[in-house]
Amino acid sequence: MSFPGSILLSDDEARRQTSTQRLPLGTRGVTQDGRVFRYCKNAATDIAVGKLVGKMANDISLDLNQDLATSTLYQDELSTDATVIVLKPAATEVIAADTFKDGYLFVNDLTGEGQYMMVEGNAYVDGTISALMPIYLQPGSRLSATLNTTSLMGVIENKYQDVVISGPDASHLAPLGVTVRAVTASYYFWLQTWGPCMVWLNLAVVDGDVITYDTFTASGTAATVGAAHVIGTSTDAITGGKLMPIGRVIGHAICVCDTTDHGLINLEIEP
Repeated sequence: MSFPGSILLSDDEARRQTSTQRLPLGTRGVTQDGRVFRYCKNAATDIAVGKLVGKMANDISLDLNQDLATSTLYQDELSTDATVIVLKPAATEVIAADTFKDGYLFVNDLTGEGQYMMVEGNAYVDGTISALMPIYLQPGSRLSATLNTTSLMGVIENKYQDVVISGPDASHLAPLGVTVRAVTASYYFWLQTWGPCMVWLNLAVVDGDVITYDTFTASGTAATVGAAHVIGTSTDAITGGKLMPIGRVIGHAICVCDTTDHGLINLEIEP
């Protein structure tokens, strides 16, 4: 699939989910009143309405320091004309075909480091120690500098693939947006990232409060899993005599809201 750019969404379409994929993951949708959404795939757990959603955890065995295939058969794949790059995964694991479709391949160390490419797909890896994994680059996404066999690579999935409900503990990953409807496990849906949005809050807020997410709670409860949080209590720390928010600011309250209610905030994650 190629990215169509931003598309205009009706209010009804923004609240629709499907069991099959209709657009590339990460496609940007905008409603006429300026709310912004991204097209996502849910992971294996249902998510309720108004919940903060984050990206899935990376496969840590693949997200840096992967060797390139060193056989002379693959030398042409080190140039800026390459359309496929073949990795030799350090880990002996099974990787399904197209796991990294619409994701990113990047050079994290040594020759050519600092560049990344968008992935069109990948071949199946059977888990044997000698297995190689061809990574096919999207048309128009190419190396900007030549590699050599010492270059080290990483590959990660599209951040909108298999998204998960945000947790209030150390496993919390980058916030992506908020659900505007209940989402079925493994379904595709539109996740709101910008503009007025109803969000589950685990503390009372007043108009104008700065909203973030709680990273200090040791374990999740019904009140805190997927909840946003107002800066001013457990999300604060004293550092060098200054009050520092812990966690990314995701918006501002635009109404009063009681504890563990849904409140209207101006979401400010990704315009």
